[in-house]
Amino acid sequence: MLPLSLDARASHMNNVPARELDLISAAQRGDISAFNQLVRAYQEPVYRLAFHVLDDSGAAEQATQTTFETAYRTIKRWKGEPIKVWLLRNVIRQCKRLDRAVRFRAPHSGAVVHSPIEMGLAVLTPDERIICVLADIMGLNEQEISRITDMDTANIRSKRHRARLEIRNVLQFAGTAQV
Repeated sequence: MLPLSLDARASHMNNVPARELDLISAAQRGDISAFNQLVRAYQEPVYRLAFHVLDDSGAAEQATQTTFETAYRTIKRWKGEPIKVWLLRNVIRQCKRLDRAVRFRAPHSGAVVHSPIEMGLAVLTPDERIICVLADIMGLNEQEISRITDMDTANIRSKRHRARLEIRNVLQFAGTAQV
């Protein structure tokens, strides 16, 4: 199936700013400057999600770099969703791939945990970490998280609730929770 033209996609898009559409259209035509503007606009949230999910700055940089390299190669197949959603979904895939590789080599990343919150995130499953970071650190709502993770909102609520209980238990154990 051929991708929709930008005009056809525009009629189906929700809340994609015109400036962003212009940059995406230019990037699809091979304009590297336009693509670089998209990178600058979304580099921080992509890296932040990767960092909190992987708990390792080097791995987060690698996931971010791979995400934008993949985005550049595949932007012609972009289907009209908000570019932030598309990029965050892609960095989650990269994080899961890297997380599996790290766990195969050694028990959890071996990274030094510096704060009680990092301790709490470290005990979560990858999906729970992703949901907590998207909701509680990045401030996204359930509908946005659903679009990014392809999970239904009931599953998101359930995983978020379990994750918060786990984090609370870790914080209480560490003696830092306010009860």
